[in-house]
Amino acid sequence: MTTGPTPWWKTLYNHNPFYALSTVMMLISVRAAYGEMPIGDINCWLVMGVLAGYTTLLALIGVCIIRFGKIWEDARSILLLLLLLFLGISVSMDDLFVKMGTPQEGAILAAGGVLFSFVVTETVLLLSGIQLKIRYRLPYYLFMFLFYFTPWWFSPELHPRQSSSMEWLLLLFPVVTAAIILTLLPAVWAGPQYIKNNGTPWKWPMYPWSMFVILVVATLIRSYALCLTFAPTGPIWRELSGGSLGIVFSTTWGTWFLVPVLWAILILLLEGGLVVRSRKQCRLVMWLAPIMLLFSLPLGSSQVFTSFWDRTVQTIGSPVWLTVCLIVTFYAWAYLRKVPGAATGILFSLLLFSRIGPATDSIATLLPLQPWPFALLGAVLMIRGLREWSSSRQAFAMLLLIFSVWLYLPSTAFASWKATLSFAAIWGSAIIIGLIHKDKLAGFLRAVAGVQAILVGLYILFVAESPEFLFIYKMSAILILAVCCLIIAYLCRSYWYLLGCFGNIFIFAYGTMMIGYHQASQYYGTTAIASFCWSVGMLIFALLISAHKAHWLPASLVPRSWSR
Repeated sequence: MTTGPTPWWKTLYNHNPFYALSTVMMLISVRAAYGEMPIGDINCWLVMGVLAGYTTLLALIGVCIIRFGKIWEDARSILLLLLLLFLGISVSMDDLFVKMGTPQEGAILAAGGVLFSFVVTETVLLLSGIQLKIRYRLPYYLFMFLFYFTPWWFSPELHPRQSSSMEWLLLLFPVVTAAIILTLLPAVWAGPQYIKNNGTPWKWPMYPWSMFVILVVATLIRSYALCLTFAPTGPIWRELSGGSLGIVFSTTWGTWFLVPVLWAILILLLEGGLVVRSRKQCRLVMWLAPIMLLFSLPLGSSQVFTSFWDRTVQTIGSPVWLTVCLIVTFYAWAYLRKVPGAATGILFSLLLFSRIGPATDSIATLLPLQPWPFALLGAVLMIRGLREWSSSRQAFAMLLLIFSVWLYLPSTAFASWKATLSFAAIWGSAIIIGLIHKDKLAGFLRAVAGVQAILVGLYILFVAESPEFLFIYKMSAILILAVCCLIIAYLCRSYWYLLGCFGNIFIFAYGTMMIGYHQASQYYGTTAIASFCWSVGMLIFALLISAHKAHWLPASLVPRSWSR
């Protein structure tokens, strides 16, 4: 038997969104009252009283439907709406703090707001039988303190300060929010068993984490509202042309205010994944961390925004650069918690510093490639490669170290030797790793080093500058190179080094014949010497063919046990 789709009226009945709609309409009503009444005539006490009364009524309704009706889905909506109403009450206090005569009066008002939230919360918990343990309750009340005491502290009438100081306080607000979010770490570490038998049918993480999601969202809204109220742009309401009133949205607030909060949330999510042993959640969080960079960009164009952004860059550094620092610290935390992939996250996030500096706030201000992040990454990888005895890590670490040297050399007296020294370092690394390891990568590096040996011989003969009377030193170096390749070939039993040996012997013979050809040509003429050389060459080639026919040559010049 199949059932059809649920009727729309039944969906509304089951989820009952009308509590939320009622709350929204009440907030719209308060907002409309602000818009219609002259600024000087707004009774802030009345507005706050309306919100407080509505909050109390909604709390009592919530208690009744829990205590007598056990309608938990409706109750959940009401309890979450209470958190938004606490925010609305705190916002309505902003103008009251402006009119307070002394800081003491303002402190009493802020304490009254916290006390009201405390009484409503504890009453609901007591009468409904819902348990909220101390590891959750303490961060919850810290959010309440933040809601109510922040406007008291920010009020220029109660605490006179320069406008520039106010801007820094507004930036500090999300940092404090992040710190409060981190106070939830003990609750995360306690795990799902900590909230068993909590007096509700809700399970972890739906309860109590849904309330903290609402609190965090409310705090972010509060951050923006604080910038509208207390930023140097002045009050929210401004008289526009024609005498009408409007809200000024030009403010110092930007998405980069969200970065500390996002960082703290990622820490909580990571710890939650570790507690419930969810590799999928940990892996997802690790991939999400770099997204914070998108929020750190200067997504604003107003004068007040760009002015504060520039002052931030000059004072404490670009938010983009600070975000990279936070990303590195996040992966460092994950590494200490032994999360798979954390070390890779640290290493590659460090590479961001190769282009991003304290003054980087756009593509135009990206730094030239800096060598130190590559050197640091290479050193760390080399240590890990030696500990794990991994040829791949050691090879990659050497490439990073060589690349960092390649970036650094132009600023030194060895700038003209950059290519030569880098090539020599790559060659030496291939030789060493090929000698000490026996895996496939080591075999590939032996092939690279053997071919490089031939290139080195050609470089010595044709490129390296040397007076004519020092030609003997060139030939000696090529001969020594051939001998070294032969020794290494027998040490690691490699065909490629033997190829390098024969290649350099050929280069040595060619160089010797070349100098002999030039000297003999001066006495006997070019035609005679050229014919003589071709005659000798043809003779040798004919002899080799005859030797092959007579089976005088070995079937293989390389032992079968040697690697190719």
